[in-house]
Amino acid sequence: MKRTSRLFGTAFALLFSFGASVRADMIEWTFEGSGSSMVNADTPGKGQVLFTYDPKATAANTTQVAVVNLLALADIKPPAVDTFTHAGYTVSLKLTDTASGESGVASFNGEFNGTLNAHSSLVMNTFVGPISKMFALGQNLYNVALTAFVPPGPPGSNLNGAISALVSVQPNSVPEPSALMLGALGLAGAGLLCWRRRKAACAV
Repeated sequence: MKRTSRLFGTAFALLFSFGASVRADMIEWTFEGSGSSMVNADTPGKGQVLFTYDPKATAANTTQVAVVNLLALADIKPPAVDTFTHAGYTVSLKLTDTASGESGVASFNGEFNGTLNAHSSLVMNTFVGPISKMFALGQNLYNVALTAFVPPGPPGSNLNGAISALVSVQPNSVPEPSALMLGALGLAGAGLLCWRRRKAACAV
């Protein structure tokens, strides 16, 4: 029985050390935003919010990222304003797990309400529908959650707005095949020892 216990102890110790080494590793991934290119004010207004996306970039572990940058454009003079009324848009964030090469896309919807002219910007945002999405890529779990909307400043101010997200990353709790194989070998060894001793009752 002592030898059986030692076999179990060794197997589980190896499993634990394997899991700990995976959890300690840096998880590297890339991200890239896409979606609507602009949102126009209500007809006949010519004001618009321009959407710009940064080039694909590399990140690691859990971090905050910009999904899209926002820039207000308008030439109408105050006190006149262009108006946004439930002006819809879509943005997406594509993630690629570096180790496996697997990719996933989190898409979100929203709408703008407010006013805009050449000297002022009062654009408000409402996210429509779910604001988070989780998926497994390779051996890791990714959760993308929209966290902030920063409105764009007045046209010509170079004060960009943004929509950002928190990307949370963690190892998948499901063991890799190699870990499952290691555990199975430990259990098989314990069973074989019990069979050889031909004990009437063997607790494993």
